[in-house]
Amino acid sequence: MAVQPESRGPQGWGAYLGKYLPNAQVTDLASSGRSSKSFMLGDMETNGTIKPPLKWPEVLTTPADYWLISFGGNELKPGFRHTDPFGSYTADLTTYIDEARKRGITPVLITPTHHPAPRDGSPEPLAPYAEAVRQLAKKENVPVMDLYDFTTQWYVKEGTNVVKYQPPEYGGHLNHAGAEIFAAEMARQFIKIEPRAGVVSRNSPPERRQP
Repeated sequence: MAVQPESRGPQGWGAYLGKYLPNAQVTDLASSGRSSKSFMLGDMETNGTIKPPLKWPEVLTTPADYWLISFGGNELKPGFRHTDPFGSYTADLTTYIDEARKRGITPVLITPTHHPAPRDGSPEPLAPYAEAVRQLAKKENVPVMDLYDFTTQWYVKEGTNVVKYQPPEYGGHLNHAGAEIFAAEMARQFIKIEPRAGVVSRNSPPERRQP
């Protein structure tokens, strides 16, 4: 979701979200490589010290009507960033919800993106995290945007063609074309929550943003 330099192959879909929400101002404060835990608490250096969080202090002080809360792939990493879907991950997301509500901001949860199933036939690893988001959204009466459901179907539809939307150093990332597709879909889902944000036609293909 995080904005990446135009010169890089990977790009986060948050970079294009504002393009598809013409009546909204989008501020992308996502950080690359962060889990729901390390985004708030900071990350661990190789020597064991904790470096402070990059964007969390700014999130807490930036005026907003909505927070779009999206974490997933980095929850699986071992060590400091790791969380359990129905334990620490859910607890972290609850903290984000509470912090938003304290500020009069509406929290919106986003299920993580689907990653293609491992070749050994084991279950897709982010499925439990997606379900944890859905259950928490229902419990807390929070709107949810289901990126996992969309991307599960999208990977099946695209098949081997999906490589057109991935950078060479894939790692679960998107290139600019893939980021636009995801942004357009997330905008469509957000407009169902907040119709004033704009109208996106499902039949209109995304245009490439110029550097």
